[in-house]
Amino acid sequence: MDNFLSVERVNIVTRTTVEGVLYGFTFALYIICARSLYLGLGDQYRRKQCIFTLSHMTLVMACGLLGLSIDTRDIQASYIDHADFPDHGGFGYSVIVFGRSPLAVLGYAIGILLDLLTYGVQIWRLWIIWRMSRYSVFIVIMPSLSLFAYTGIMIINFVHIARPDLLRGSINISVVYGSKALVLFVAIFVTLMIISKIAVVRREHVKLLGHSGISGQYTSTIAMLVESFALESLWVTLSIILNICFDNDTGGAAGVFFATTGPSIQILAYLLVVYRVTTGRGWNKDTERHLTSLQFNNMDALQNTQLGAQTSILRSRGEV
Repeated sequence: MDNFLSVERVNIVTRTTVEGVLYGFTFALYIICARSLYLGLGDQYRRKQCIFTLSHMTLVMACGLLGLSIDTRDIQASYIDHADFPDHGGFGYSVIVFGRSPLAVLGYAIGILLDLLTYGVQIWRLWIIWRMSRYSVFIVIMPSLSLFAYTGIMIINFVHIARPDLLRGSINISVVYGSKALVLFVAIFVTLMIISKIAVVRREHVKLLGHSGISGQYTSTIAMLVESFALESLWVTLSIILNICFDNDTGGAAGVFFATTGPSIQILAYLLVVYRVTTGRGWNKDTERHLTSLQFNNMDALQNTQLGAQTSILRSRGEV
């Protein structure tokens, strides 16, 4: 009973207060990014990109707001209007009754759309950072296929909830675990591949030029963590581990917290990348080429300096 009450408390606070605070942070970041994109509309070369990014970002924020509104309505209907529900009170009403209502079904659809929008951007960023590599296609195709498979499973699950009469039987628990494994693979794979690529570029750049301010904004530790969506990967990993492996008081409550706040962290990690891109500090399709050209220019300058020094020595000896 104590375990159940602990999970209930965390569920109520997380789906109202914590989600509201996180949405406030993401909305402030959204305003900053939207302002930068609006100022970029005057540039004819960036206009289409700015319009697309602003539209995409607004759609993501709309999904977050609708999700927050549905969660708030769920808490109100379950724990205030139907707190005396016969089967486990408000929590039972939330799962058994509200969980199959049209509003909850809309929430599931919004969740699928949000996953497509944010994980799609992750894979796109992976392509941007790896595009100069001969292995770029192979690197991108694995998370892309995993995302398609995950989306298919979630759509089947959505249809089963919205129209149970269309599908016979129930969704096997192994299918649910399979979908979790797919989304975990996408999150971790994208993070590790982006970090590894930026780390290699950083090592080569430092070897030739040392620690320069030009490359620092693209290859710093903060850049690697933000560009790789490391925050979301950590959140997804902890959420899945806690929900699958732990049934005790602490694990159950923590699992509810990480699972419930997951969409908010998705949006936050996404907006951090958008912020870096809109302020000119994020990787784009020419970043690696630019850093490589700096390395070649430095090598040419070094060779010219060495050649000039050798010529001066020969002249001083009367050999030239």
